[in-house]
Amino acid sequence: MSASAPWLRAGSVNIALVRWIVCLVLMVGLSTAARAGATDTARIQAVLQADGSGGMVVNSQSNPAGESWSWQACAADGSACTPFATGRSVATAAAKPSTVFVATANDGPTARSPVWHGAVSSSTPPSVTGAVRANALVAPVAGAWSGGWEGDFDHTQLSACASPDGSNCTTITDQNYPGGCSHEAAVIDVAFSGSYLRVADQRLGVDTAFPAVAVSSPYGGQVWAPGPTTSVAVVGRIAPATGPRAAGCGPPPLLSATLSVRGVARVRCGLSCTIVLRAHRPSYRVRLERTLPSPGSATVQLPMAAIRRLGRGRASFSVEVDGTLLAARTVKFG
Repeated sequence: MSASAPWLRAGSVNIALVRWIVCLVLMVGLSTAARAGATDTARIQAVLQADGSGGMVVNSQSNPAGESWSWQACAADGSACTPFATGRSVATAAAKPSTVFVATANDGPTARSPVWHGAVSSSTPPSVTGAVRANALVAPVAGAWSGGWEGDFDHTQLSACASPDGSNCTTITDQNYPGGCSHEAAVIDVAFSGSYLRVADQRLGVDTAFPAVAVSSPYGGQVWAPGPTTSVAVVGRIAPATGPRAAGCGPPPLLSATLSVRGVARVRCGLSCTIVLRAHRPSYRVRLERTLPSPGSATVQLPMAAIRRLGRGRASFSVEVDGTLLAARTVKFG
């Protein structure tokens, strides 16, 4: 035994050192095995297709080249499995309700889907809470659904429509709008007085992901069409406002108007609009109409000939935008 290798000599301290080295080797081995196991995990992304069926995509963490997948359809408790399909992307097809899908890769990883309850179908249409009235806060209420994945969820949309059948609509909510009302609610703008309030409920798969989208206004967005995964209802005609805006959330008012002490109207429209400036005295009435074909601001005033006909004294002025009275005052001409 060499004197240059004292750790080889017998003794309690040296035995403890050997034990420490063995433990270190074991820990390194376990750590390596754990890292290898982590790369073998896989996950199924479950979504809903436009026709109400389900779709699945499976991916492993390592995702090596040449990896292939086989699928089984099982009972909800994972028993009674039968071969179902192959490939990375699979549709639920004619699978019966209460089915769980298990994907297995040729190199080992496996993944399990949520429970599939069958094709999606609307059983109760959506509705709203709150008064269907301009300046009121209205919140959509999702309908009820059958089928789909365990854990599916809803998004809702409110629109103001020109027709009672829910056509020719303008969206008034957007989930991406900064400063929007909570729970996808909206303060109905006075610009939509007389329109018909439409609510849409879109059913989405449990693993649906949304890209980041910058939206400057909810108005003019895409109106959701009815379909197997989108339920739509028209809940009533929007009554005129009876008070100020019920909440400060959401975009600013689409329509605003002021009248100066000289009877000059300044109007802002967030959509195309028609402006009517009126002035009258007992002996004379005058009406001036102007249309803004696109969003913008305008200054509207009576021509001098009309002001001369009004004469001296007090005259009543008012501004209407799309039939809604927005400002009124008495103007005195000296």
